[in-house]
Amino acid sequence: ATVSTANNLNAKCIIAPTGSGATARILSKFHPKTELIAVSPNERSLRRMQILWGVRSYKSVTANSTEEICRNALDIVKDNTGVVDGDTVILTAGIPSPHVGGFDYGVSNMMRIVTIQ
Repeated sequence: ATVSTANNLNAKCIIAPTGSGATARILSKFHPKTELIAVSPNERSLRRMQILWGVRSYKSVTANSTEEICRNALDIVKDNTGVVDGDTVILTAGIPSPHVGGFDYGVSNMMRIVTIQ
């Protein structure tokens, strides 16, 4: 859904905040035309993502909430890429629910459409 949405909206990029790299790995399999940017605080995951098709990865800081994760990812992308005010980006991540046990890695259950300001 994320790749289709990015294509339909002519998004500047897809941003995937990830701990393990699983979200970026799954998105990479679809070979999106839209630039794919992964953001992770985990050095091991950053190294693993270097071999994924079309993924550019950046180091982030550890965050404690979904809002903080999203805000940090957007700040990193604004500082390090050609994204400018007015661009549309798609933010997607797998956010574990505290009410659902057995969360599987590689499940992306959040997508946000953001206009850069």
